[in-house]
Amino acid sequence: NCGNVIDRDYQAALNLKNYGYHILKQSVV
Repeated sequence: NCGNVIDRDYQAALNLKNYGYHILKQSVV
């Protein structure tokens, strides 16, 4: 199912974005 692959990649991108934002916030403080 192609939809599952897109959904998984999208979720991974969101996780990476949230992780990067968390690290950025920590380094600023």
